[in-house]
Amino acid sequence: MLNKNKQRGALKQLATGSAVAFLAFSSFQILFPSVPSNAATEATATANLELEVEPTIEVAVDTQSLNLAYNGETDILPTSEGVTATGDINVYVTTNGISGYTLSLYSQSPTNEMTNINSAVTSKISPTAGGATLANNTWGYQYNGGNWTTVSDDAADPSVITNNGVTPGSLCPDLATNYQTCYPSSADRYTVTFGAKITDALPAGRYTNDVVFSAIAKSPTVQRSYQIAYNKNNSSATGDVANATALLPGNVPALSDGTGFTLEGMKVVGWALTEGATDVATVGGNAMEVGASNIDVAALISAAADAGQDVSEDKSGTITLYAIWGVAAKYMQDFSCSSLNVGDTDTLTDKRDGSEYNVKKFADNQCWMTSNLILGHDKGYALTKDDTNIPSSDTSTYYLPQAGYRGNLNSSSTTGSATFDGSNDSQAQVQYRAAGQSGDQSSSGTLFQSTGYYNFYAATLGCSYYQGGSSCLSGYVQKDICPKGWQLPTGDTGTKSWYYFYNTLNGASHANMVDSTKAALGYSGYYISSQLYGVGSYGYWWSSTVYDTSSSRYLYLDTSSVYPQNNYYKCIGFAVRCVAQ
Repeated sequence: MLNKNKQRGALKQLATGSAVAFLAFSSFQILFPSVPSNAATEATATANLELEVEPTIEVAVDTQSLNLAYNGETDILPTSEGVTATGDINVYVTTNGISGYTLSLYSQSPTNEMTNINSAVTSKISPTAGGATLANNTWGYQYNGGNWTTVSDDAADPSVITNNGVTPGSLCPDLATNYQTCYPSSADRYTVTFGAKITDALPAGRYTNDVVFSAIAKSPTVQRSYQIAYNKNNSSATGDVANATALLPGNVPALSDGTGFTLEGMKVVGWALTEGATDVATVGGNAMEVGASNIDVAALISAAADAGQDVSEDKSGTITLYAIWGVAAKYMQDFSCSSLNVGDTDTLTDKRDGSEYNVKKFADNQCWMTSNLILGHDKGYALTKDDTNIPSSDTSTYYLPQAGYRGNLNSSSTTGSATFDGSNDSQAQVQYRAAGQSGDQSSSGTLFQSTGYYNFYAATLGCSYYQGGSSCLSGYVQKDICPKGWQLPTGDTGTKSWYYFYNTLNGASHANMVDSTKAALGYSGYYISSQLYGVGSYGYWWSSTVYDTSSSRYLYLDTSSVYPQNNYYKCIGFAVRCVAQ
């Protein structure tokens, strides 16, 4: 039977906004054949507390009987080894509180033992000590299949079933009598399993205990709102950045990257708390750089107040962030060679990994990288047509293998160390070594840290007779690891050889291949059989031109000569320089 009572004035002193509701009493009866009975568990509940403070909690217990049954029978036949009987009770809770609630239970009896209804029987069923199974002649409860747990005998320290931190929904019209229709649309349902394990050493009879379910609403967390306003902090800048809202307590939403503000040749790199500032502010140990998302609101409020802004933790308001400007990066992928005159140089950034490269426009009217490509990344780094020299019709995603390994360009997996060994040529293995990788030292013992080394398959994203078919057997490879808008130079013996024209139009002098201040960088040597050779004496760079099944064209450079149309095995590790398309 389920009874509904209303309590009002007794809990008005809970001015914090907490409210308590109890369900009582559920009697758990274990029946022995010497005392046949079909007596059922009875449950009463107090619910729908109507307090003069919010939130309100409503709780109900199923009207169904709780029968501790064994093999589907109400009467339990104990054995010397012990028999476990279980039964379920459903508990329903709704609240209009914003901070959730704690649902717990405790024994309302003077003890948390199960006692015989015949006071002449002194034997009792003890509370469980906990664990995956019940010991003989003990009882307890489970929730969600967890371990057996003792029902607390202390109302002030009940056994917690759940700490629900999410508002379950709107209040039911009358949960105590209509929970069947209220669940699951509004009410949370908790199925609690009670059980006891008994032996034939226990006197026959009916053993009971009264359990109270307690739902306590959590005190609501009050959040104060602050506006985050972005200021250009430069009279020449234009545009706007939308305000954001920050809540106390909490973290500031990710700081704007300044998109919306415009200042020629500049970009927003961070934010300060005072007008005219030139350095990025640090709040709570975190730099207020663009995109920062770990700025604590309380720390920001304190720092803003120290900077003279009219805010505090007790007063909502607007926190103004002032833009800090830095030189805007120029990207390889956005570059146009027409922006330079012959002889001009520039420094560009590769969007893919942030590496910077020096470029120069030479007498062949082409813009060349004057430093070697160092693109490299751990396993899983993706190259796509959006940032890499891949035809727009190619929708594949490519991967460089993990630094120092070989693998498949269409998979992030690796298959072993990169040896640049000719014996792997028939497999068209993609092999690559990162710039400055441990073990990258020349035969003289000098560690070379400024170049990545790629076999032809890595440089051309896997183009080989085995993967690309006849299109990779001769002619020009149409895709490579250069940035979008750049490509491997051509290297054939005809008039289309960019390496050839680069050499002849610049005076057939190796000094023009690399700026004089970068000469050492040009002699990066080559990789074969796990060894780096020729650092400081020779330079080798791949072209996009295939020579035959096993070889491709490359540029050779030493201290006295340059050969722009050599060919060698595709499995060898050479450097890469790109030319603007």
